[in-house]
Amino acid sequence: MIKNFVLTALVLGMMFLAQQTNSEPRRMVLEFCTGTWCGYCPCGHVAAENILLQYPNTVVIAYHGASTDPWQNFTGNAIRGMLGFSAYPTGVFDRTNHPGNNGAPYPYVTSNMFVSYANNRYSAAPNSRIDVRLLSSGYNSGTREYTATVETKAIENLTGQYKIVYVLTEDNVVYQQYFYASCGTPVGYHNDYVHMDIARIVINGATGENLNTGNWNANQVITKNISTILDPSWVASNCNVNILVYKDSSDLFFGTVEQGTKQSVTGLVGVTNNNSLVPENYSLGQNYPN
Repeated sequence: MIKNFVLTALVLGMMFLAQQTNSEPRRMVLEFCTGTWCGYCPCGHVAAENILLQYPNTVVIAYHGASTDPWQNFTGNAIRGMLGFSAYPTGVFDRTNHPGNNGAPYPYVTSNMFVSYANNRYSAAPNSRIDVRLLSSGYNSGTREYTATVETKAIENLTGQYKIVYVLTEDNVVYQQYFYASCGTPVGYHNDYVHMDIARIVINGATGENLNTGNWNANQVITKNISTILDPSWVASNCNVNILVYKDSSDLFFGTVEQGTKQSVTGLVGVTNNNSLVPENYSLGQNYPN
């Protein structure tokens, strides 16, 4: 009897450990559109900050667009239309929803709904079926080249085509922002506004690149390399590379993101023998639009 009890406990313990091993905590990806001209957009920025307070590992990407916004013409900006953005600010959560087109057929997902959408996503799918991590990264301050190697691993057997996309963002950029009264006072442009998560470039194109060929078997590892040159106007220490792994779909806004992660451009991972790879300063910097 005691022997059977011990054996049963051992089996249950092994099942528990297996379950723990095959569970990668989700890092949800919030993609939203915004504009410096948009009086309601500061509400979107605050909503994104509130999500980060509750879920600090969330990946946030702000796609600027329309009117007089100085950052709307980034490389890869076709992604705005492919994700369905038409009203500012609206959001997409792990690409499980359309941001809205006046209810025909999709209702707008506005900033006052951001936190509840994030809560629902984390509650419905707290774990990911894909592990994403950086094996190494480096930034060459002379050439301004960022390079990295990223490893993706299926936690379970997966079917369908999975893709990976890299979006470089910049924080702490000081530039004017328009406010309506509902999002802050005084009404009008605030010239000292600090912008965060600005999409600067979609490194490997709006739809990214394929990961698997055929079925993606459990524990199968697929490795990819990243390389991009930072524009001279961007402050490297304020830049991040955001990595999204998603399941391909005919509509990008329904190409469900399975996992996301974010890496500082100057926060090096691993060790390199290339003496020209020197980290930038880690102090907070400010940048003006270019």
